[in-house]
Amino acid sequence: MQQGLQQGLLEAKRDDIKRIIQAKFGQVPEDVEKLISSSDDVNFLNEFLMKAVLAKSIDELMEV
Repeated sequence: MQQGLQQGLLEAKRDDIKRIIQAKFGQVPEDVEKLISSSDDVNFLNEFLMKAVLAKSIDELMEV
């Protein structure tokens, strides 16, 4: 049950990130989609979500 909740949290976080990127930049580039979809690290996804909110461009979002 706990793993199912964790998986649901990860999916919700990924969806939130994609929605933010789509709203700000019109589309989610394929490389960004792959990066988000392949991560199972909640901390990374939280950080990426904040980057998506603050980024002024896709290039800025992808900076390390």
